[in-house]
Amino acid sequence: MFSNRNIVSAVEFGTSKVCVLIGEVMSNGRMELIGHGEVPSAGAVVKGEISDMERTVNALRKAFELAEKKADCDLSDCQIITVIATGGGIESHQELAGVSVNTANGIVTDNEKNAVSEAARRIAYVNDREIINLCTSSFTLDKRHVVEPCGQSGKYLEADVHIVSANTRRLETFIQAIREAGFENARIEPVFTPLADVNGSVDDDDQQNGFILLDIGAGTTEYLLNIDGGVRESGVIRIGMEHVANDLAIGLSLPIDKCRALLRDATIADAIKGQSEFIEIQLRPRHARKIPVSSCECIIDARLRELVSVVRSKIPVKHSLNTLGAGGLLTGGGALYPPFKEIFTSEFDIPCRTVVPIKPGSLSLEKPQYSAVWGALTLAPEFVEVQRRPGMLERLFSKFSRDGGN
Repeated sequence: MFSNRNIVSAVEFGTSKVCVLIGEVMSNGRMELIGHGEVPSAGAVVKGEISDMERTVNALRKAFELAEKKADCDLSDCQIITVIATGGGIESHQELAGVSVNTANGIVTDNEKNAVSEAARRIAYVNDREIINLCTSSFTLDKRHVVEPCGQSGKYLEADVHIVSANTRRLETFIQAIREAGFENARIEPVFTPLADVNGSVDDDDQQNGFILLDIGAGTTEYLLNIDGGVRESGVIRIGMEHVANDLAIGLSLPIDKCRALLRDATIADAIKGQSEFIEIQLRPRHARKIPVSSCECIIDARLRELVSVVRSKIPVKHSLNTLGAGGLLTGGGALYPPFKEIFTSEFDIPCRTVVPIKPGSLSLEKPQYSAVWGALTLAPEFVEVQRRPGMLERLFSKFSRDGGN
C-alpha cells in the first residue's frame, strides 16, 4: 500500500500502445519512476481517438497491472492520474487579456496574474469545449514587456495567453476509460502532448532560447512553437508513422504488420544507414522477398515530407523561425527514423535534434516515444499542489495550467 507516500500516475492512449507510468514524489520534490507498463493498442486507439472502448479498457487494465507489478504495489492510494490528450478534438489559439492593478501601492501580485489568466479563460470559453491547459506566452505592464510582473509597479497588466481546449465529449471518453479500468474516484487531469513533452524532455536553456517541437507518433503528430520562453502555436496533425506503414504496405504489396515491424525494429533505418541494397523479408516458411531499400526510402520520404510540410504550413509567416536558438526538437517514436532530421531541416531551414526524457530513472525510458508520458508524470505533483491550495490553479507554474479542476 502507499500510505503516507505521494504516489501519482500517468496514462497515454496511443495508436501503437497504451502506456502507464507510476511515480513517487520524494520529500525533496524529485520524481522517482517506480512502475512502467505498456501493451499494444491493437486497433483500440486510432489517430489519438478511442475507437473500441472495451478493448481500450482491457489494455489499460493490463498496463496498470504490469506497472503495479514492477512497482511492487497497488494504486489504491494514487493521488492523481495525468492523461495525455491528443486527437482531432484538440484546438489551440492565443488570447490577449488584461486587468487593472488595484493594489494600494500599484504593485502586481499573484492575484493579478491569476486574474489575467481567468480573464483569458472567460474570453475563450465555449459551451461544448473544455479548456485543459493555459500557457502565459508573455506579459506587458503598462504596455512595457516584462518577463515577471510580480513585484513591479503599474496600472494595467496584460497577458498573451496560449489556450488549449478539447471537445468535451471526446475528452470524457479518455477519462471514462480510466474510470472503467478501476479508478472511479481518482482525480484525472489531461495534458496536451507537446506541453508534456516540453516539461519532460526540454531543458530550461532550450525553453528560453526558443524552439519548434514535433512529436511524431503512430497515428498523429503534435507540434509546438516556443518563442522567447512562451508558447505561440501548437496543434495536432492527424498523420503519423502508421500512415508510413500503410504506404509501404500498398507500395510494396506487403502485409501492413510486416511494414510496422520494419519501422518499429529500425530494419529500414539500419539498412539505409548501412547502405544496403535490399532487405530480405520472410513472408511465410521457405518464402522470402527481397525489397529494394531505395523503394522503401522513396515511399517513406514522400510521406514524411508531406507531414513536415503540413506542420510548416500551420506556422504563421509572422514567426521568424531562424531566431529559434534551440532550432527544431524531434521526439516521439517517429524521431527514431534517422532521415527525419534531414527532411525537417530541408523544410524548415533550421537545424534539429532528437530529445528524450530527462532523468526518467532506472526503468530505461530514455527513448523519444516516452517523452510525453514521462512529462505528464512529472507534471502530476503540480496538480497535487494545486489541490492542496485551492484558488492557485491558474498559476500552477510558469509553463501552463488547467482551467477547472475537481
